Amino acid sequence: MNKIYRLVTSRVSGIVRVAPETARAQGKGKRLSMTAPLAAALACAGAYAADWNAPTGDWFTPGNWSTNAVPSAANQVTINNGGTAQVQSAGAAAETTYVGTTGSGTLAISGGGVLSGTYSYIGRNAGGSGAVTVDGAGSNWSNSSHLYVGEYGSGTLSISHGGALSSMQSLIGYRAGSSGVVTVDGAGSSWSKSGGYLYLGYYGSGTLSISHGGAVSSLTSYIGHGASGSGAVTVDGVGSNWSNSGDLYVGYYGSGTLSISHGGAVSNTIGHIGSSGGGSSTVTVDGAGSRWSNSGDLYVGDSGSGTLSTTAPAAAAR
Repeated sequence: MNKIYRLVTSRVSGIVRVAPETARAQGKGKRLSMTAPLAAALACAGAYAADWNAPTGDWFTPGNWSTNAVPSAANQVTINNGGTAQVQSAGAAAETTYVGTTGSGTLAISGGGVLSGTYSYIGRNAGGSGAVTVDGAGSNWSNSSHLYVGEYGSGTLSISHGGALSSMQSLIGYRAGSSGVVTVDGAGSSWSKSGGYLYLGYYGSGTLSISHGGAVSSLTSYIGHGASGSGAVTVDGVGSNWSNSGDLYVGYYGSGTLSISHGGAVSNTIGHIGSSGGGSSTVTVDGAGSRWSNSGDLYVGDSGSGTLSTTAPAAAAR
C-alpha cells in the first residue's frame, strides 16, 4: 500500500517533521495534503524526529528521547528543553542535529564520544540558544555537510583537550542579528574542513578563537562576509595554526579583524584585507614567531578599507 506523507512544523521546536497523510490538523476534522515531495522522500528513508526530554543524561538511553528510542543516522534530533545530551562513547548518529531552536539546549561530547551526522544547527531560530562542547582526545563530531553556529539565534561551539570537529560548508553567525562563537583550544584540538567555504559573520556576528596549540584547516575563508556581517579571528600561542588551502578574505562586504600573536600562524593563497567596498578591516601580526604566510598576492584595501600592522619580529609574507 502506497503512503502519502506531509510536512508538519512543530510549535515547540520550529522543526519541520514528517507525518502520515492520515494525521489530522489540530482542532480540525479533515486531512491535510502533502506540501512537498520532500516529505515522501524523507519518509521513505525512514526518517523521524526525536526530541530530547531529559535534563541531563546519556544520548544512548532510549527514555531520554521523545520517541523512546535511540536516534539513528536517518533521524532529526532536537535538544531544546534546556537540557544536556551527553555523548561519552562511540556510535551516536543523527541525520540532522538541532541544538537550541526556539529555546536552549546543550550537546556535550567527551570521554572519547563520537557523533556522526549530515547537517547541524546550533542556535537555529531567533531567540534560540545552543551550545556544543567536544572535549578530550578521541572525542569527535563529524558533519558531512553544513554546520551552522548561530543561524538566526545564538550558538557556541568549543573544541578542547584534543577533541576534533569535521565539517564541510560552515557558517558562523549566519543571519542578521545572529551570533556564533567557535573556540579551538589546546594541543591536539582540531577543526578540519574538507569542502565548502568557512564564513565567520555571514550577515551576523561570527568569532573564531584558536589558542594553546589548537589547529583549524579550511579552504577559502571569509571574515565578515555580508554587508551586515562582522567577523573576528584570533590565533594565539605557539603551535596555534589556521591553514587555508584557498584565499582568505578579512572583510569582504562586511568588516573583519584577524589577530595573530605569541607565535600563532596563519597561511593561505591570496590574502585580502578590506575587499569589495566593505567596512574597515584590520590584520595584526604581533610577537616573536607570529606569522601570516600568503603563497600568492596580498591585497590591503582591495576595493575597501584595510590595515595591516606588524610588530617585529612578527612577519606577514607572500
